[in-house]
Amino acid sequence: MTARKTRADSVLGSLPEDDQEELYLSISGMTLVEGQEWLAENKGISLSITALSRWIKIRRDQAQINRLRRGRDRLAEAEQALGENQAERYDPVIMEACREYTLDLLASEQVDAKAVSGLLKAITAAQKLKLDSGRLDIDKRKLELLEAKAAMADEGKEALENESLTPQQKEQQLKSIFGIGR
Repeated sequence: MTARKTRADSVLGSLPEDDQEELYLSISGMTLVEGQEWLAENKGISLSITALSRWIKIRRDQAQINRLRRGRDRLAEAEQALGENQAERYDPVIMEACREYTLDLLASEQVDAKAVSGLLKAITAAQKLKLDSGRLDIDKRKLELLEAKAAMADEGKEALENESLTPQQKEQQLKSIFGIGR
């Protein structure tokens, strides 16, 4: 009995994963004919357009599966973070998962414009909320600084109005209040 001939797409599929990824990236911007010619000229691999197309589809499907697995893992991390009340870890993980899901929706052939629009609006609203929260923290800090300055000004005014102090004592007290000469 003779050994079976190896299928052409199996030749590419039997390469190590790193080599397959390199080949896929090399021919990803080419047409099938250009990819076929490039593989023959640069790698010495001759195969039919059908075999190349089948291999490319397998690579795309695998990339899609990997993206979905990463998204699932990120959602699991978010669920765990939420369960542990770690809100600071929750937001970036969910936002990244939403972005990936949005890109997957846009790349799919059954694009639901309402779903994509809704996701993009949710992402935008979450980012706006995050910015507003940051601005609120900044405004709170500004208020604290202004209150501290007002307290220093009141102390300085009291020192100046204190008739029992000599001018040198007033000067010394003002320097102490405003942190001059430390």
